[in-house]
Parts: sequence; C-alpha cells; structure tokens
Amino acid sequence: MLQIHYANLRSTDTFHSIFEDAQRTGINDLVKVPALPPRRRAPRRYDDGVAAYQWEDPEEYYRSQFFEVINLLTSELTRRFDQPTLRLLKNIENVVLTAVNSSPGCISIRKNVVDMYTANVDMERLFTQLSMFPAVLQAHNSSAETPISRVTMVSTIVYILATQGAERHLNNLLFLHIHKDLTDNLNLQKVLRSFCFANKRQLTYFAKV
Repeated sequence: MLQIHYANLRSTDTFHSIFEDAQRTGINDLVKVPALPPRRRAPRRYDDGVAAYQWEDPEEYYRSQFFEVINLLTSELTRRFDQPTLRLLKNIENVVLTAVNSSPGCISIRKNVVDMYTANVDMERLFTQLSMFPAVLQAHNSSAETPISRVTMVSTIVYILATQGAERHLNNLLFLHIHKDLTDNLNLQKVLRSFCFANKRQLTYFAKV
C-alpha cells in the first residue's frame, strides 16, 4: 500500500541515502549546494525570549522538512481512504473476489454489507448466485463467446419467456447452460413423462401427447 511505502520512507537512514544521492547527482550550475537557511530573529511582538531551534547541518534541516511532507501525505491518505463508505465498497469487492477464487463454503459477507442491503437484497439467493460464479467463469473461459454475448443471449430468451420472474428464469437457464455436459445426456422422454404426469392439470393437457 501507498501508506506503507511512505511509512518506510520516514526513517533517518532512508533520508540519508536520498540526501547523498541528491548531492552526488543533482549539484550543478543551476542547483546550489544544500545549506542552512540564514538565521532570522522573530519579530519582537512574537519573541517570547526563548531561543529558536538551530539545525546542526543542512541534512538535518532538510530531513525535518522531508518528514513533515511524509506526515502530511500519510495523514491525508488516512483521512481520504479510511472512511465508512470506502470500507463498505472494499468489503463488497472482497465478497466478489472470494466467490470467484474460493469454494462455495468459504463465501462470507461482512455485517456492514448485510446491514446496508438486507432490505433490498435476498441474502439467501445472493449466496446461491455467488456460489455459481466459478462455474460461470469456467464456462466463459472455455468458449470463444464473450461473457457479455453469453448473458445477452440468455437474457433475450428470458425476456421472451416472461416479463415477470425473469431473474428466476435467468438463473435456471444459466444453470442449464453451464452444466450442458450433463443435460445433454438426459433422457428427454423421461423428462417429458415426468412433466406430463407431475399433477392432475398437466395430466389433463399433456397425457395424450
């Protein structure tokens, strides 16, 4: 992380190395040799009688300025990125990455994500959909079709089938498409027979087929 990088820079040894490199490579006719600034007395109205601190050498003077810049950068990074909203987005990203790279049993959703979206998202259905991620990606990678074209094709079929409950139909079609190596071996006559004799209503309409 950038904060860790800046924290590692804030050391006397690191600055000493940077300062020596600057002296060896950056000194020319346009750049003056590092030197202490001239001493200036504070205005009398601000002078409390205590002598101002005096740096011993140019390296110490520029090191104090270097550390001040590092402190400002670190504090600003913390202020900007250590916020509840960004932590929420990070947790959402971790949920998706975990679903893609781990087995279904390892999927977990942080409490702040659940509290934020529990009124709008069916968490049980979300866990089921997340568990399908690896299979979906595997199907996409094994085909020349792009993921967008695959989902577009399925979404079009869903729209034709029904305008309500499209999400449920989409999940079912995705499941069949992903596991087509298994569904291709199904005995369609047995499937049709099971469908026709599933209940009395279907028996009335389809028994003669």
